Amino acid sequence: MKKIIIFISAILLMSCICVSAEENSVRITKIYSSNEIEVRGTAAANEAVTVQILKDDKNLSNSEILSDFSNCDNPEEMIVYTGDCVADENGGYAFRAGIAESGNFVLYIFNQSEISDYDFSFINSEDYLVDVEYVNLSSDKDEFMERLGEKLDALGLSQFDFDGAVTDKAAVIGLVYDNMGESRFDKNDSEKNNALYKKCVAMIAVNSSTVSNVTEYLSDIYLNDTVLKKYWESHIDTEEKEIYLTKKMQGKNITTMEKLEKTLKEAIVLTVVKYPNGYKNIQNVFNDFKDVLGLSSVSSQASVYKTLADASEFSDIDALLKKYKSLVESTGSSGSSSGGGGGSSSSGGQSMNNSYSYLAGEAASVTETAGELKLKFVDLENVMWAYPAISVLYEEGIVSGVSETEFLPEYNVTREEFVKLLITAMDCDQAAYGANKFSDVSENDWFCRYVNIANDLQIVKGVGDGKFGAGSYITRQDMSVMLVNALKYKGVKMTQSDFMFDDADMIEEYAKEAISCLYEMGIVNGVSETEFGPKELASRAQAAKIIYEALDKLR
Repeated sequence: MKKIIIFISAILLMSCICVSAEENSVRITKIYSSNEIEVRGTAAANEAVTVQILKDDKNLSNSEILSDFSNCDNPEEMIVYTGDCVADENGGYAFRAGIAESGNFVLYIFNQSEISDYDFSFINSEDYLVDVEYVNLSSDKDEFMERLGEKLDALGLSQFDFDGAVTDKAAVIGLVYDNMGESRFDKNDSEKNNALYKKCVAMIAVNSSTVSNVTEYLSDIYLNDTVLKKYWESHIDTEEKEIYLTKKMQGKNITTMEKLEKTLKEAIVLTVVKYPNGYKNIQNVFNDFKDVLGLSSVSSQASVYKTLADASEFSDIDALLKKYKSLVESTGSSGSSSGGGGGSSSSGGQSMNNSYSYLAGEAASVTETAGELKLKFVDLENVMWAYPAISVLYEEGIVSGVSETEFLPEYNVTREEFVKLLITAMDCDQAAYGANKFSDVSENDWFCRYVNIANDLQIVKGVGDGKFGAGSYITRQDMSVMLVNALKYKGVKMTQSDFMFDDADMIEEYAKEAISCLYEMGIVNGVSETEFGPKELASRAQAAKIIYEALDKLR
């Protein structure tokens, strides 16, 4: 009780600086089935956050609520929940609060001498079932629209309107009815009902072009589709790209879930073409969405995708396909790549597949001066020895920058980042894999696919105790071991040689063969003339260089 009073005293003293929860990136999810809300937000890294929920039965303003609380004989009766949590290293925090009664509430969040507040309504599971049943018992569309209109607030659906930008609730409800079929609302799954409603709001938003970014309401689509999720995490990763994707969805008169999903996939293709990070990504997205594009197979000619990348932008999917087909016709290739990743490697064969033909041709001339190589990164002046490698791998879509202009070459590389780089370079990134093998890797982690493919191909084994070592920076000796295992998988024959480094005794036994082989092949050397630096952490530039040199041996 003492903590509660202290917290409310802070609110009373600081109510003049309260800010909206939206400004602090607070999101409330109502979980009616368990009578809870989940709150997620951001604060400073590792910062303590205090939260409190008060009743607002009178639908009062923030100052009126605080006044009521200070004058109340039993203030604890207004308190629904009080708790503490600590933000993680990225500043994210989350907590769940149980709410037994239906009504209006206000959430206060205290951190860094700042208080944010958020008003919300909630109904308990019992009342939710009653209201859902009331809507579901509608005899026809007109009655359904009338009843759902009455219950939008109670069911927590009125909050989904892009902050008031979508005002035609009747149009949204009409789409809900048309797309739900005979099943109607699910009495036991409020999140499913919310997702349906949000997708209908998104349809109205893109049809009317009233919202610049609808991606938030489409998560139910892309998070439940493995391919969509992959591109969302790797390419739709900035607000600029989300806005561009939304623009490409507009004006399509979308009225069904099927057309919404198809339009989203087309927009992703257009967005990847606009922001490719290497032409190979365009080839990959054509492969992954060839059914949506109406293609039975896609071209394996690098020049086709390089030209599309140079074009940068197309008005719509028809314009893109028209250009693509004209390029295919001009190259005399009707399309030969049907697998993911734009290539066709044999299992364990020695030769590289067609996706690296560019490395073997015009762009492989690493004797060119750095000034002659086209690269937009502005922070490579201290790693000119890696400039050709970064240039070629970027053009191939194997490496990318951390922004449009920065590569951060001297930053360290995590184990999972190097595995993704290695698997992609070896053109194994589309391979199938079995169950997740590592206890420190979640199925939802962006790198789960890559590390498990690498494990299945015997490229990585992990750090012991069933762990991969996720989040740890990779050492030069571990990078060497993984690379040699990858080369063995590709069928490369290697021999060892004697190498003389003053720190040779620092090399772990498991890594000596790998380092010896790579040194003999000229793929690695020391960090100086006398030291190899086996336990030093590998940089982004070093990772790019070693991958490039390995690919050169595979040509």
